[in-house]
Amino acid sequence: MPPGTPIPGCAVVLDIDTGDILAMVSSPAYTRTQYDRHAEDLIDDTVGAPLRNRALESAYPPGSVAKAVVLVEAIAHDRFRPDERIDCLGYLDPNHNDRLRCWIYKRFMLTHSGLLGHPLDAVEGLMTSCNVFFFTLGKRLGPSLIQQAYRDFGVLRRYHLDIAPESPGLLASTTPGASAGLTVGDAIQMGIGQGPVAWTPLHAADALATIARQGRHIPPHLIAGRTPTPPRPTVPITPTTRDLVLKGLRRVIADPRMGTANHIRFPDGTEEPIFNTPPNITLWGKTGTAQAPTLFEDTNENHRLDEGETVLRQGDHSWFVLLAGTDRPRYAIAVLMEYAGSGAKVSGPIANQIVHALIDEGYLPRAD
Repeated sequence: MPPGTPIPGCAVVLDIDTGDILAMVSSPAYTRTQYDRHAEDLIDDTVGAPLRNRALESAYPPGSVAKAVVLVEAIAHDRFRPDERIDCLGYLDPNHNDRLRCWIYKRFMLTHSGLLGHPLDAVEGLMTSCNVFFFTLGKRLGPSLIQQAYRDFGVLRRYHLDIAPESPGLLASTTPGASAGLTVGDAIQMGIGQGPVAWTPLHAADALATIARQGRHIPPHLIAGRTPTPPRPTVPITPTTRDLVLKGLRRVIADPRMGTANHIRFPDGTEEPIFNTPPNITLWGKTGTAQAPTLFEDTNENHRLDEGETVLRQGDHSWFVLLAGTDRPRYAIAVLMEYAGSGAKVSGPIANQIVHALIDEGYLPRAD
């Protein structure tokens, strides 16, 4: 897209302690006057889709922001030990180096194990967003447990906020406890948030808040003291597992060498930090660059491109999920920008501005 092209997207901010939805924004928006005068134009806007609340109504491939969920579930189901390491060869199958690869291997023929000098532990797997690490966890979980992982964090459930139609998300099978329709290959892809799975930005913020609470779920709600849905069962997250995940999410932002959300490198070699919040604020985050279906001029679920038909958008959705606080996580943030490419470069700076807004509005303290 040329510079200056508006990018549709949305953001959600949750209070972790209460489940209060402090902000839920979908862009572009519209006014009542615009609707009264130009309703047909709003309805026909396939790209902007201003009538759709993206935070609730749209389910997106979660991409790498789901890797924290996959790690939690792999530990909970004894498919990964917290002290274990996984070697990154750049690809999952030693006999096929042309598929199921890490992005740095595809682009630079490098591996995360080679850069670090050793196989990856859980913290390093999250910090580097190593696909091979999470392909391995997806394979170990298999079709049934990978489905359960996403169900544990709300996929296929609605929040019943009664302000817009809600998407429950997507899994290949809707039969509880079953793996019908899924293969081991699907489970491997779902280990990195791809394949037959999708969730809404509210699901993403809710999942991160649940991890911060050590598995306890508080239903997100818009009216204080009123929860329209009962809480989900507690996910078995030990203090060790939670601290492990938070350490990895912290290094995503704080590690200047390998953290995927530490800085943006420009073509001339200069670098700029993605987050510039005061030192008294601690951030834990995860990038996501999720492969997305192409948006055509006349699109439907079983669409095939006809000769001469217009492609409106194609590429990757940009995700960033974030926890922000001082001594502990207090707020969970999810940002999704459609067909915007890199999660770090696009959604990361937006998440940074949301943290500054939390400071300006008094939710987070200013630096002394």
